[in-house]
Amino acid sequence: MRHLLAGYAVVLMLFIIACSAIERNAAGLNGVRWVRRAFCVALAGLLLAMCQPFAPAFFSAALPQVSVFAALVLFRFAVEETLEHKTQHPYLSIAAGVAVFSGLLFCSAIHAHARTRIYVSDTADAIQAMMTAVVLFRSRNTALRSAIRTTGYLMAAVAVIHIFRIVAATVRPPQHGIMHADPFQAYFIFFNFTFGIGAGLSLIWLSFCCQRDNLQALALTDGLTGLLNRRAFEEALQRELVYARRYGKGTGLVLIDLDYFKRINDAHGHPVGDEVIRRVSAALQAGTRGSDALARFGGEEFIVMLRDTDPFHASTAAERMRMRVEALRGMPAGIQVTASLGVAVGDSSDTIESLLKKADDALYASKRAGRNAVTSHQTPAENIAAIADPQSELLAT
Repeated sequence: MRHLLAGYAVVLMLFIIACSAIERNAAGLNGVRWVRRAFCVALAGLLLAMCQPFAPAFFSAALPQVSVFAALVLFRFAVEETLEHKTQHPYLSIAAGVAVFSGLLFCSAIHAHARTRIYVSDTADAIQAMMTAVVLFRSRNTALRSAIRTTGYLMAAVAVIHIFRIVAATVRPPQHGIMHADPFQAYFIFFNFTFGIGAGLSLIWLSFCCQRDNLQALALTDGLTGLLNRRAFEEALQRELVYARRYGKGTGLVLIDLDYFKRINDAHGHPVGDEVIRRVSAALQAGTRGSDALARFGGEEFIVMLRDTDPFHASTAAERMRMRVEALRGMPAGIQVTASLGVAVGDSSDTIESLLKKADDALYASKRAGRNAVTSHQTPAENIAAIADPQSELLAT
């Protein structure tokens, strides 16, 4: 048995070295440092357990069981950091650790009783492993579902193993120490070690997946507003145009430009300008359907893609957006913001470039008409006019 435990210790050391190498070479990878700490604690407990029968029971039996509990707590911290969840009840875990330590001290040094020691340690370990599994299964990130579920099932398996050990200790109390374990205890050690290493590997996989997901989000979103950036928007628009041609649907674009925004930056500075951009983006987002796409198109420009629409309804939606921007209050330095909007609805012959050109032409028509207006490209050029009048037919709908 000592040789088998030595093999487990070597595997743990290799795993710890691998975690250290990953930390050095993959900056910003969440959770790995906690995994490394968890397995360092587990390795320390395993080395203490190998001291049987040369060391007192407290050092060679109780402290290794405390180390297993501590490793599970650290592993839960790793999961929460990886998923970017706030650590739940850290003081409760510390209090539970103190209770486990006290119980094992009593069962080892004061009143030696192996079965009670198993009851105390394995109950705490099972609860801790199940708490980690619950954190994983409650995650709603569908992009990481495979890695999350794999890690969650492995932690649930760890909890089940500890529950089985409690039942087995009730039916057949352990007669010998870890160096002379009976077959069930040997199997327990093997499966607990195997599932623990598997959970560690799975969590590192999850951490890489989370980092990839975050990098992809950074590549596709605007850092200031959290909206889609131009690249992501054009990809979504391309997919929508293909869908619209296939099913004969209309795709609308609303191009939005804040009026006199350069004056705001010049007069009040870029921090105030940034806050205005954030406030406007929040107002536009609140008035956009979930099926539509809103993006910051550059500088003070925003763009909205309206799915399955026609010129009238697209212009109506644009007018509501204009009113939302105009109604913003509580801006920094008492700034009053307005916006000019251009509307275009594509047909089966339109490409991204042609549809954007139509919306851009309509936007500049709004600028020429006096700003703070909505103009639709479908209106004949000589009759283009702002439709911001509250008595217009658009607002009556």
